[in-house]
Amino acid sequence: MAAFATVELSSQKASDLLEEVFDPSTLPCLREELANYGDEEVNYLVTHFASLLDEEEKKKIPQEWMDLKMWLAEHRGSKLDCLYRDLLSEKPEHLSLILLLVKLMLTLSPSTAICERGFSCMNRVKTTHRTSLQPETLNDCMQLSINGESVESFCPDKVVRF
Repeated sequence: MAAFATVELSSQKASDLLEEVFDPSTLPCLREELANYGDEEVNYLVTHFASLLDEEEKKKIPQEWMDLKMWLAEHRGSKLDCLYRDLLSEKPEHLSLILLLVKLMLTLSPSTAICERGFSCMNRVKTTHRTSLQPETLNDCMQLSINGESVESFCPDKVVRF
């Protein structure tokens, strides 16, 4: 449970960084301050997503961060959602790797509701009377419970062969 909490906290921090560091309204106005702004956070994100990135991407993302900061500074008055929608649709070549990092951050789920639904389903399927279910059988039962037809609408004639 502690490992799950750490992953959730870590993912939440990565998600928060999109709003904090990658928002043009938070960029410092002075060039000297802008030079190092967000470097530590971008390095954190590269480490956080290290298993999804190759060595070249890990090395070049911090370099592209400077270019993205300059681009963001030019678009300081834009709304965050419109800004990244446009940026991700334009796909500028010189920002391709840092945008990969942005895409990874945008795919983070802001909640654990999906995981919680899965655990609830498992608890419904694997009761004290069904403790010896094999993992494959439990998975199949959970898939049916989550994705299958309701009991009321199920017609066994379609699946039972005589």
